[in-house]
Amino acid sequence: MKYSVHSTEAEAQAEITRIEAYLGIPTVGTIKYADPEESEGSWRFRVKEGGSWKCDDVAANIVEE
Repeated sequence: MKYSVHSTEAEAQAEITRIEAYLGIPTVGTIKYADPEESEGSWRFRVKEGGSWKCDDVAANIVEE
């Protein structure tokens, strides 16, 4: 799994907003791309690696776990 990892919740949310604009979200049946979660002192969200929401090639600060 790949995650986009950030120092603050605000940074993670800003990256989610950027990805949503890139993917054209919101769309019919889709409200948001992801929710940030706190993990080991940082904020992260899972980045999709396939399908119509694939963006592991454009997301910032990718860490693979």
